[in-house]
Amino acid sequence: FLDVQKRFGINLDWWRTIQSFPARCHAFEKEWIECAHGIGTIWAEKECKIEYDDFVECLLRKKTMKCMDTIWRQWEKLMKEGKYTPPPQHVGKGEPRP
Repeated sequence: FLDVQKRFGINLDWWRTIQSFPARCHAFEKEWIECAHGIGTIWAEKECKIEYDDFVECLLRKKTMKCMDTIWRQWEKLMKEGKYTPPPQHVGKGEPRP
């Protein structure tokens, strides 16, 4: 078998990724691809579920957004109850920075 990647000094795996450039989810995608490589689609769905779920979460950020929404709602609730007063720089009333 002719190893084209080594012969020409290119990395074809890098070009086959969904994002096509190194980005924040590249490591998760690489783990998922390495796990699923050579075991077949049906088997990979079972064996690589954790890696796939991590990759999808990195792309879509659903859990992160849900968590941020919960934090934001709690922050607003505390402000309405008068239990929390944000510092001036958080509401745009602080001293301007150089």
